[in-house]
Amino acid sequence: MAIIKLPQSVIMKIAAGEVVTGTFAVVKELFENSIDAHADEITVEIQDGGKTYIKISDNGIGMSEDEILLAVQPHTTSKIKDVEDLYSIHTYGFRGEALAAISRVSRMKITSRRKSDEIATAVEFVGSEPINVKKVMAPYGTTIEVKDLFFNLPARRKFLKSSAVEGRMVTEIIEKFIFATNVGIKFIKDKKNIYNIQKDTPLIQKINTVFPETKEEDFFELNFEENWYKIKGYISHPRVTRNNRSAQIFFVNNRYIRSGELFAVFEAGYGEMLESRRHPYGIVFFEIDPSEVDVNVHPQKLEVKISESKILYNAFKRLVRQTLLNETKFKMQISIEKHEENNLNSDIENNQINLNQNIINYEKENKNEYALKEETIEYKTFNIKRENTEKPGLNMNYERTNPIKNLISPERIKKESIIEHSSKNNISENRNYVEETKDFSQYRILGLLANRYILLEVKDALYFIDFHAAHERVIYEDLKKEFIENGNITTQFMMIPIKLNLDAVRKDILENNIERVRKLGFEISKINEDYYIKGMPSNIKINEPEKTVIEILDELRLEGIENEKKIFDNVIATMSCRAAVKTGDDPVGLETLISKIIEYNILTCPHGRPIAMELKIKKIDDFFERT
Repeated sequence: MAIIKLPQSVIMKIAAGEVVTGTFAVVKELFENSIDAHADEITVEIQDGGKTYIKISDNGIGMSEDEILLAVQPHTTSKIKDVEDLYSIHTYGFRGEALAAISRVSRMKITSRRKSDEIATAVEFVGSEPINVKKVMAPYGTTIEVKDLFFNLPARRKFLKSSAVEGRMVTEIIEKFIFATNVGIKFIKDKKNIYNIQKDTPLIQKINTVFPETKEEDFFELNFEENWYKIKGYISHPRVTRNNRSAQIFFVNNRYIRSGELFAVFEAGYGEMLESRRHPYGIVFFEIDPSEVDVNVHPQKLEVKISESKILYNAFKRLVRQTLLNETKFKMQISIEKHEENNLNSDIENNQINLNQNIINYEKENKNEYALKEETIEYKTFNIKRENTEKPGLNMNYERTNPIKNLISPERIKKESIIEHSSKNNISENRNYVEETKDFSQYRILGLLANRYILLEVKDALYFIDFHAAHERVIYEDLKKEFIENGNITTQFMMIPIKLNLDAVRKDILENNIERVRKLGFEISKINEDYYIKGMPSNIKINEPEKTVIEILDELRLEGIENEKKIFDNVIATMSCRAAVKTGDDPVGLETLISKIIEYNILTCPHGRPIAMELKIKKIDDFFERT
């Protein structure tokens, strides 16, 4: 095939596809233009997730008619003039690509007026071509309306996500701007006011508005300055966490960035303060000399390169750690270990001693009132397949799937074989089981160790069973079995409803999934603009029902990213974890728990942790040198 030069129209549509990846990208680029135009009041309005209508109005400096016509041409900008300016960028935009790209794939109207103009200019574009220019009455500033995104690229339009998901992504990008800018922001979605943030609102107040489940006292302030960088913001107490990293938001020179390294460094600062699989909040700003940052490495400017990133990341980790030690009541236990080289600790020599700071939280967990029914202890037959302890490699690549249409559906679950219920003694599919089985007869419960481990004597071994992990898995299997057999989990209504403090994103998820949540046993009603829990699953007692519902919504947030089976499993695992007994609870019903473990043929909790450890009697004999 001969090499040809592509027509300019094709080139521009290819370029537009790199910048306009979804409705959130359009909102992001236009909002940044408003900030660069020195606006201090910005209104964003979307309909149908932004797929059919986006409108952004500001009170910035405005444009003349000639400037409007020039602004939609590729590589036209007021931000830079030569290549040297790329190394001293203080604005959000600089390439001159965004407005041109958006105009190429939409029907767009720009209305603008400068303070010196008596009347505004309105220009309508279709596929970047101006079709109507007229003078209109309008306040000073600029209003841009974008309609029918990708109307002329149907192949791209069909890859836009559902209106609910696109709208949620727009909400999330607006929240980033709420944190990053000191302007008044009004956000309207489908004619409903979502945010109305006043100019000069303190950052901590913005955090509590965007994350209404938090309070001001949940956060500690960061403030550190070095020669070429400054770190400031807020981080949460180790007890104030989410089950995902959606509340970890980082900015470089007020530009929101995505960085896996920063996630890792941030949580490394918390060390062992965090509960397993929990993630703290963090709204953190890095102010860096522009000459030390390259922002021209990503089409949407969501990634940057920092010349001395290791120095910055080490300082960030130390700042997080020291702030937590100063502000919390955690105690430090110092242990000396040989240093293991870490690319984030480049300042430590290979042969130096590393002080590994282990943090111990002495605060007791809330007591769980749930207890299994006590039964008389007697000898039983213990027959469990041994599980292969080898763990498969960790796959960090998310699988893109179709939107979840029937996530909470017994038929869907049966089809996906989430639960293999054809055999009474094998409720869940356990992929790590091997063919070898161990038969135990005449087992006997000896008691409880440290108020959390069941001691179980069998014919030739002693078993230590983690009460919480085992109980969590049993509840998990019971809930899945009930859902398969009945099509839902039964609900028990409450005397006093519990108010849900939901942010805008979680409200949106709940509104689009309320029937699915009800099938999980939670009866939720809307009163005015607030949601209340009026009923919970009847066969289990869930601690902290509000947090449980919030975590379920966070799992449903992964619609279109994780596969349906995994989301459902994670939702049930979340409910099970909240209902399972904790250390310090009254550990009654040991016999029932053991019989359930045998019935379900399980040796791991829903998260994959082992529930039992075996100590052979022969090992004990060998220790005491018995023959």
